[in-house]
Amino acid sequence: MYPLDEAARAIVPNLRGAIDIPNCGHWTQQEHPELVNTALLEFLKGL
Repeated sequence: MYPLDEAARAIVPNLRGAIDIPNCGHWTQQEHPELVNTALLEFLKGL
């Protein structure tokens, strides 16, 4: 999965996960809005 997942968990103890979106730059919400919305809704359902 995400190559820095274990390193991130070491400094972010409540990290719930990471999502890798292939072929995406720094403007994730503009490049893949449907994937961002789906991920946000799934996260919110888990709260």
